[in-house]
Amino acid sequence: MSAVRKVAVLGGDARELVIARRFQELGAGVACHGTPAPTDDDPPMVADLAAALTDADVIVTPAPGMAEDTSLYAPASATPIRLSTDVLALASDGAHLFAGAFHPEVEEAARSAGVRCHAFAEDDRLQVRHAIPTAEGAIARTIEHFDGTINHARALVVGYGRIAVILSAYLRSMGASTVVAARRPEIRARAVAAGHESIETTPQALADAAATADLLYTTAPAHLVTVDVLQQVRPHALVMDLASPPGGLDHAAAEKLGVEVVWARGQAGTAPTHSGYAQFDVMVDLLRGLGAVPDHG
Repeated sequence: MSAVRKVAVLGGDARELVIARRFQELGAGVACHGTPAPTDDDPPMVADLAAALTDADVIVTPAPGMAEDTSLYAPASATPIRLSTDVLALASDGAHLFAGAFHPEVEEAARSAGVRCHAFAEDDRLQVRHAIPTAEGAIARTIEHFDGTINHARALVVGYGRIAVILSAYLRSMGASTVVAARRPEIRARAVAAGHESIETTPQALADAAATADLLYTTAPAHLVTVDVLQQVRPHALVMDLASPPGGLDHAAAEKLGVEVVWARGQAGTAPTHSGYAQFDVMVDLLRGLGAVPDHG
């Protein structure tokens, strides 16, 4: 495949419309299916999934990945969007399928259809760029739901990955006292060097920290915030989960204990221009490396 002639953009939110516009600017024909309603300047919406996929060289699906039933994240679609071998076989030979993460059944269906899969969820450049709107979104949701101020609040941040590094810095710059919980000692050392207190992720250490926290954020995908930790959460405290499904804490236990949790997943979508451009850049860099997009495109 010497050049991308047609791109199918499936599901998603405003980020996918940004991606669709950018591919259109490269000169590709673009078919949107199950995206939010496009404007007059956007590529056309195609009602039929098969029509959208027919002869597509590139298939773009949303960053949030695929549900357990293999359906794509598509809140604007009236019906679930699922990719089977039959529909994927309608794409061009050697087509490229992009997703944040793949359901094993969809990956197998693509392989059977001769479609190449590319997961970008773990691309470091993309995740760092996504961490910015995610942290900003967490701050916005905090202001919306917390009846105190971030200034002078005591904030516990569980995990110290890409999102937590930025979020902790934002909280501290707004006057919060920040405590970072991390498993590895070298990561805790980095947190201390950045001006935060640091604790281990043992159940007792987390429970003790939760007992004095006004704000508790979990960014780690593991369920480190257990029942024992949730039992120590103060009545006025705000608890926010920033991890993708199934989440970074025991939501069932929180509900049983009466602890209200703000599950602020998908915050990168609150800055669709920023996040859409980031996803587009990652995809086009890979396509350029494969010779599917000219270097000057």
